[in-house]
Amino acid sequence: PSVVAQLADVYRSEISTLPLRIQVHGDPAHLKQDEKVSLIRAILLAGVRAGFLWFQLGGRPWRLLFQRGRMFRIAAELAG
Repeated sequence: PSVVAQLADVYRSEISTLPLRIQVHGDPAHLKQDEKVSLIRAILLAGVRAGFLWFQLGGRPWRLLFQRGRMFRIAAELAG
């Protein structure tokens, strides 16, 4: 729980200050729970980090568009 809270704090201090905002929709009862909010922010930070690493390793949006099927097949082979 403390690691998730720390990652959520990093997201809140670094990513959420950018002009483009990510809107999360869901049940307000769940979105008011601090643990759930921290988990969502930590997952969003992981997604941003994964995208940045992918781009650093040569990933480009056009490759994702045109090679999506190939990437899914490779991921399925690695998963199973």
